[in-house]
Amino acid sequence: MKPQILKKDSHKSFSYLAGINRPINPSQVTKLAESVNKLGILRPVIVAEISFLTGKKTNYIIDGQHLFNALLRNNMDIPFISIKIDTKVQLVESIALLNASSKNWAMIDYITSEGISVNVHFIPMPMLTVFKNLGYDIKDYPVSYDNYSREISLPIYPQLTQMDLERICMSIEASYKICLNEKAI
Repeated sequence: MKPQILKKDSHKSFSYLAGINRPINPSQVTKLAESVNKLGILRPVIVAEISFLTGKKTNYIIDGQHLFNALLRNNMDIPFISIKIDTKVQLVESIALLNASSKNWAMIDYITSEGISVNVHFIPMPMLTVFKNLGYDIKDYPVSYDNYSREISLPIYPQLTQMDLERICMSIEASYKICLNEKAI
């Protein structure tokens, strides 16, 4: 795994793993852009050439998509390391391992990585801006926070086929087992 450089004026780029990796948070990109300006680039972006998703070889960002965007914003060359990934299972495992150094994946992240649309079930009122501004603090509502942290909404609509339901159930079961092993539920 030899570090490489994507020149800022290159016509090549990397693709995002939409629906697999976490969405890009603009405020995180801004913080990283400022950090890079002050400290320099401290780590590379991790990419993998993958063909099993679309049938076409494409370089996808596996880790460091916020850094990638910060470097683009700063008009800087992008250091990267390319790793080998041959299957979707390897892809999800690699992303989870690389992200474990910054934030553990939760069950919702694993299910989403399978292309299944899930969301938090509800957000407790003390976590909403209007209630925070009124002085409410989620620490005063531990039961609400506990429920919020453990409940997710699953896909439910009339067009779901039996095959969709089985795929959703298998993904939930596999995600639960992974999280149970990692104690990250």
